[in-house]
Amino acid sequence: MGQFKKLVEEVENLLQTYKKLEKENRELKLKVARLEEEKKKLEKKVKELLFQKEELELEMEVVEKLLERK
Repeated sequence: MGQFKKLVEEVENLLQTYKKLEKENRELKLKVARLEEEKKKLEKKVKELLFQKEELELEMEVVEKLLERK
């Protein structure tokens, strides 16, 4: 009977551990999803900034050529 009680306790402990790990897994999945959304926003912002940089570089070329003509 003592062995049976120990096995029951072990199973209960394993079940608690499993539930805890399942909860942590769900929380981590949510965190990953939020981070992926943030990554998408940052990638979009980087693309916008790179486009602005290219525009400014083109404008600078035009200004430099105009200054050379003077």
